[in-house]
Amino acid sequence: MKKKRRFVDWATWFNERPFINIVQQTMIILFPVALIGSFAWMISDTLLASNGFLASIFRVRQWLPHLQFWRQLFNDVTLATIGLASPYAAFTSATLTTYHYRRPNIIAGLTAVASYFLIFLHSGRGTQTVDMRYYNAGWLIVATLLGYAIGLLFVKWGREFRIANIRSSDQQLMSRSLGNLPLVAATLGGAFLLHLGYALLRVFNFDVTANQVVTALISKNSNYLLNVFLSAINTVSVWLGFAEPIRLSTGAYNNEVTSNLVYALTHKTLVNVPYPFTPSSLYNGFANFGGIGVTLALVIGIL
Repeated sequence: MKKKRRFVDWATWFNERPFINIVQQTMIILFPVALIGSFAWMISDTLLASNGFLASIFRVRQWLPHLQFWRQLFNDVTLATIGLASPYAAFTSATLTTYHYRRPNIIAGLTAVASYFLIFLHSGRGTQTVDMRYYNAGWLIVATLLGYAIGLLFVKWGREFRIANIRSSDQQLMSRSLGNLPLVAATLGGAFLLHLGYALLRVFNFDVTANQVVTALISKNSNYLLNVFLSAINTVSVWLGFAEPIRLSTGAYNNEVTSNLVYALTHKTLVNVPYPFTPSSLYNGFANFGGIGVTLALVIGIL
């Protein structure tokens, strides 16, 4: 009973943290936009795609001309909603933070959006195509955290700028805007440093190199404990909504697979192979191919 009470107390304490409240409120405010974007994406992928499920059932290609044109329109709706969910979250989080600490400031939200774009606005390697994966809902938690941090900066050092202040004279509005100018410049300067560091990582392929080193280390040692640890981190990050989890290499268990293949080719049989069960075979056979239902059946069968 004491353990249950302790857990309830901890959960209550956790839910009362300011950042958790800001995250919840940000999700609620963005929900209508995300819902419309989700429906637009569903229509684009299932009804307007040439190989979509609903498109095949209703034979859309036969009665709707210029199918690709209509699909592109709905793709634009998706991009304008959930495709830019992270910058929206940065603005909302920063603004809510200033209101939470009773130091409302609209400029904090604008600065958060500008900072987020400045950090992640990088052209693709060798191209002028902007990598849009940083702006969709997958990076919502990162954007919310950035907005919360910038909101705290404006709470401590910014000058209040309420929505009601818009009714003030132009001189008063300019005075309040200029009062926040040093903090805006400092915040964007910090964002530019992050932009510079991230750009160097991408230009010199440091991120790819690090990924190759980790993959080679895992593939060389076939470290089960390391893979279990990385899988746990991957699961938690995905559950939190972070779209860039640690991706385990498909060759993480190459040693075992190679040993089994050599034994099978040498003995012309799969009986008594050195590794009859490997994590990759279990995952590909049950979790990846069969999904939750087959995995649940596996667990029940083991029990």
